[in-house]
Amino acid sequence: MTPARILVVEDEEMVRRLAVTILSLEGYDVSAACDAETGRRMIAERKPDVVLMDRGLPGMDGTTLTRVLKTDVRTRSITILAFSSNAAREDDAEAVAAGCDGFIAKPFDVEALLRTVRWHALVRERRLGRPIHRQFTSEVAAVERPLGAVQCSPAQVPSANAR
Repeated sequence: MTPARILVVEDEEMVRRLAVTILSLEGYDVSAACDAETGRRMIAERKPDVVLMDRGLPGMDGTTLTRVLKTDVRTRSITILAFSSNAAREDDAEAVAAGCDGFIAKPFDVEALLRTVRWHALVRERRLGRPIHRQFTSEVAAVERPLGAVQCSPAQVPSANAR
C-alpha cells in the first residue's frame, strides 16, 4: 500500500516548505507547486489524493483553479482543501461554492493540519475502496471530523462499489 499523495499549492515559500516537511515526516508522498499553472500540471501528472490549495495565488487564484478542477471529470474527485489566511465566513462560502472539501487556516496549527489531512485522506481511501495505508489503519475509527470538513464520518462514506 502506498501513502496518500498530497500536493501543496502555495506561493509563500516558507509556508509551502513547512507544510511539505510536516506532511512528509508524517509519511505522506508530498509534492509542491508555487502557482496555479504548475499546480494544474502536477495534478494532471501525479493525480494527488488531497490538494492544499492556497486561495491567494499569483495569476490564476486558487478558487478559480478549484472551480476548473471540480468541473473536469478527470479531476473532480480529488479532495481540495482551501489553504487560506482569510477565515471570514464569506470566504468559506466562496470556497465551498468553488468545490473545496474543507479548510485549513493559515497560520496553521501542526496538529490541526495533520488531523485535517489525515481525515480527508482516509475518507478518500474509503470512498474509492482502496486499502488504507497500514500506518493509518488503526486510526480510522479514532479520527474525528475536523472543523471545516464535509459533514460525514469516514464510516458513513459509501465505497466506490456502493454506487
